Amino acid sequence: MNNAMMLGTVSLAATGNSGPERSTVGGPATSTMAISVGNTTLPEQRVASNVTLEAEGFSETLDANFMAFMMGTHPETQLDTAMEVVNVPGIGASEDFEGVDVEGRIALIQRGEIAFVDKIWNARENGARGVIIYNSADGSNAPGPVDIFLGTAFDYIPTLDISHTVGAEFAAALESGSGQVTFNSFEDTMTAGDQVNASSSRGPSTPNFDIKPDITAPGTNILSTIPVFASSGDGYEKAYAQYTGTSMATPHAAGIAALILELHPEWGPFDVKSAMSNTAKVLDTSAFDVFAQGAGLVQPYAAATTDTLIKVPHESTMDGTTHTHTRGTMSFGYESPGDAARTVTKDLIIESGSGGTYSFEVVTTKAPTGAMAGATLTPSMNSVTVNGSQTVEFTLDIPAGTAEPGNEFLGYINVSSGSGTYSVPFAVGFGEPLKQGFAEFALNDYHMSPNGDGVQDETSVYAAFHNPQEMTQFSWFDLLNPSAGPAADGYIGDFAFETGIQSDITVPIDGTMYNIENDEYVYSDVPDGVYTIDAISLHEGGIELEYDGPLFVKREATQVAEPAVASGIITADVTDLYIEALPSLQEMYGMSYHPNDMINATYLLSNGTADEEGTVELNVDGSLAMDFTGYTGAYHLTLEFADAAGNSASYPYTVDFDADVITEGQDELPGGETPVEAYAVTEADIGDGITRNDIKDIHVNIPEAYVDEGSATISLSNTLISQFAEMRPNKTVVLNVDGSAVQLTVGNFQQFAQYDSVEVTLMRSESSEPNHVSDIHEVILTGISGEAEETITQLNSAMSVMIEAPGRHFDVYDIAAETVVKSKYNKKQQVVETTVPSSYVVIEQN
Repeated sequence: MNNAMMLGTVSLAATGNSGPERSTVGGPATSTMAISVGNTTLPEQRVASNVTLEAEGFSETLDANFMAFMMGTHPETQLDTAMEVVNVPGIGASEDFEGVDVEGRIALIQRGEIAFVDKIWNARENGARGVIIYNSADGSNAPGPVDIFLGTAFDYIPTLDISHTVGAEFAAALESGSGQVTFNSFEDTMTAGDQVNASSSRGPSTPNFDIKPDITAPGTNILSTIPVFASSGDGYEKAYAQYTGTSMATPHAAGIAALILELHPEWGPFDVKSAMSNTAKVLDTSAFDVFAQGAGLVQPYAAATTDTLIKVPHESTMDGTTHTHTRGTMSFGYESPGDAARTVTKDLIIESGSGGTYSFEVVTTKAPTGAMAGATLTPSMNSVTVNGSQTVEFTLDIPAGTAEPGNEFLGYINVSSGSGTYSVPFAVGFGEPLKQGFAEFALNDYHMSPNGDGVQDETSVYAAFHNPQEMTQFSWFDLLNPSAGPAADGYIGDFAFETGIQSDITVPIDGTMYNIENDEYVYSDVPDGVYTIDAISLHEGGIELEYDGPLFVKREATQVAEPAVASGIITADVTDLYIEALPSLQEMYGMSYHPNDMINATYLLSNGTADEEGTVELNVDGSLAMDFTGYTGAYHLTLEFADAAGNSASYPYTVDFDADVITEGQDELPGGETPVEAYAVTEADIGDGITRNDIKDIHVNIPEAYVDEGSATISLSNTLISQFAEMRPNKTVVLNVDGSAVQLTVGNFQQFAQYDSVEVTLMRSESSEPNHVSDIHEVILTGISGEAEETITQLNSAMSVMIEAPGRHFDVYDIAAETVVKSKYNKKQQVVETTVPSSYVVIEQN
């Protein structure tokens, strides 16, 4: 935009529709040279009616405004004096009209979930002649009417706006019988217009505290042409619609600029900019400051016929080069006070075609406060005679003091002469803007599995604010389905609503949400998927939205299907949310990751005499392939998956490389020994240890027949687990395996109670490392529910691993964590307490 202006093309940009909050103007309207345009209203016809609503046991007479009606047609001509009213259940969605006869009647519809225009459209499509919309209990302006005017359109039918209080009572009365509305009288009014639309984006432009918009133009309910085809049967008489936004205001200003250039072909872009700014109509400054309206509402005739141009020199730096140009606004930017008073000057250039005397008046619309209350802006002379061009210096006097966020000096320089009165808005900030709204917004963890297994079932979001908040709502937004949710806008539900947050808050996220249906909270689980956590917060300065993500909600571990082996290559298909979501996340949001970034996939291959382990490469299409070319004979293969959300799964197979056969489960290998089966602990093993107060530790000695070279697997049924979970808190169960043991607490059994059974495997293997003074002991906990198995990788409370050791002057090394862990020596055993099952070995002390 800047380059276009410098090259001689008048460039205009819409500021955007994110108002009324400050500094919401968006690019390219932040351009220092372009003409940025805001949106103002025009006088409009509004229609109201005095109506009487009647149903069984209910009667109410009230004045109500029409929020919409047909273009070019007064509501009175489309409605009968008395008309039957039919309550539409739900919120007026298309499916809500099924079985409801509104043909030729008035449809009563509650606000909520879908747009007002969709409610009106659905009623019209089902034959209704009019609509009454009543506010929802939690809608804006509740319990009163919505208080909105949608405008007029050929697709609209007369639509009344009434309060939640009256509407809800009327709807309840209609459940018991018929009802009607009587239109007692109609009243037409015209709005004043010349208001800055609330949606129009505001300045200042950051980070320079620039005045934006430069000007405003009509952009509210603007009648525009729309495409209509002869085949529709409507003809071109309905090829019009009303639209609102700065994108409707900017074409107005662009057309005016074109006419100015036609009248003044000798003018350049910056002449046009000053003409439109200088002659603009300053709107109500008590409601709209210089950052809402800029120089004011553009005046086409005055801008085109002015013989005076008032310009403020300005410098803009682009790509390291400084360019000098002019504009119709005077912004000093941020001027931080200091220990001593100082001054800053800016020039005002007056170019006059007819000459004359020009006088100056500085009008303050927002005065600075505190130590800066004495700040002034004064011209070097009160008046000047201009013959061609004259420059007047304006001096900003800044008293000594300190910077105060939000302390501003705003207003207009009025320039008067015999040819007219012109204005130049000015602004200076005595400190950075007063920060409001969100200071920080971040999830604690971006992966969760709310499946009740105690591992990453929850996360949380931390929100910090610059100022106190009135109310803050936290919601789920579906990244994979941005049209999901009750309002088809991606928001599938809320999970928290907080009032009065003073500084910060941490909100737990447990994978549930709620929606309000028929004035009741309906709770449900958030489906597995990928989301952002969004928060909308209201404070005295406005409303702000913030979000963080992506948050993966994933309750299921990786699934493996169709395993096969051919010529030493083992293949399989993998199903996992991290893989399934990746193409959509890449296409829609440019997000990229490798499946192995999210899923730790490993394998263990064993033929009974040698073991091999490694990483499994997962492909983005959900396939895997492992190359064991040259292998012969039969092997046991175990695939292990542990994902970022805390889910894990193990898949055992038997592979015959010679026959190219792979089967689920680990059968006895040909020529090998029969694997030692798991030992199932029985009631006889524990005796009366649970009930006896004099027994603190219940010892279960695993029979030698179930122990293979110091290793064993012990199976605990849910029945026994439940009994152990109800023991006194100080009791434990010790599973003794050939001189070593695993000691489990009541807390461990309470966690295990969710499974049908739990297997405790203590694997013991020799070590050849010179500083190792014991065998390696690996503890694996497996939760079994039906056919499903999962590795328990995190305990809610610590268990103990008791490793057979030669003496007390040794340490225990955690092989997986690669660190020495705290241990104690107890009766020929080194004892380690841990919440993360791992592999351990006793080593010599350093």
